[in-house]
Amino acid sequence: MLKSVTATNFYHETINGRNKPVLLSVLDVNTNEHSEVYTKFSAIAENGVNALITEAIAAMLAKDLELPIPEPVLVEIDTQFIENIQIAELAFKLKESLSIGFGSTKLPSGFRTWKHGEEIDSRNIQVAADVVSFDAAIQNPDRTPKNPNSLTDGNDIAIFDHDLAFITDVLFWKPPWEINSLNDLINNRKHIFFNSLKGSTFSYLNYGKLWKSKITDDRLNQYGEALPLEWVKNTNKSHEILRYLKNVRDNIDGVLNEVKRVLT
Repeated sequence: MLKSVTATNFYHETINGRNKPVLLSVLDVNTNEHSEVYTKFSAIAENGVNALITEAIAAMLAKDLELPIPEPVLVEIDTQFIENIQIAELAFKLKESLSIGFGSTKLPSGFRTWKHGEEIDSRNIQVAADVVSFDAAIQNPDRTPKNPNSLTDGNDIAIFDHDLAFITDVLFWKPPWEINSLNDLINNRKHIFFNSLKGSTFSYLNYGKLWKSKITDDRLNQYGEALPLEWVKNTNKSHEILRYLKNVRDNIDGVLNEVKRVLT
């Protein structure tokens, strides 16, 4: 479910973002194909290995829900790779990190950050609505005008960066299938797509069907099994997320009704 690749070259650190992913060249030893991947490592990520677990599960879920997310991969680094990095602070952080990071494959040239106030093309209204429904389901608060975590090439949309999802242990939290649970997450113009979607016409049918047909207990268990052992051996984060996703699936009609309410 998550392809494993090996880091071969370091390009640069990214400027933006709390978790400072690094752009690497990687090799898929099974196909001998090279690609470029933005990668997060445990000692650099704000929430440590839990951020990697959150990103990976969200990415696998997004792919099953047919959302436009860059190909997720597991990126392995070794001592030799780290020793070749000339940035002392980064090399130190990588030495402190687990040997496997979470990577998002770089999209083709032409993709840029979604601009606040940008109108959604009519061809992408349904995609944007599915993204909002996804963010509601995973409780992702991090697709905002200030931090859109969305890309476009003028034709297509892509989404990324879900390490703040699945945070439910906060005061006054409500599950997303309860009435008024999404007011702060989506409403009040907090979601990057809110203005363009408010009052528009789109369907929730296919998205809901995908949750019911694809996100089975067996599939959720496969998400857990796809995670590296070194990520999960000292944390219960993956079990917490998978339990939560089972509840979302069982209440997906309620989630979509709440999304529909805030966007009507």
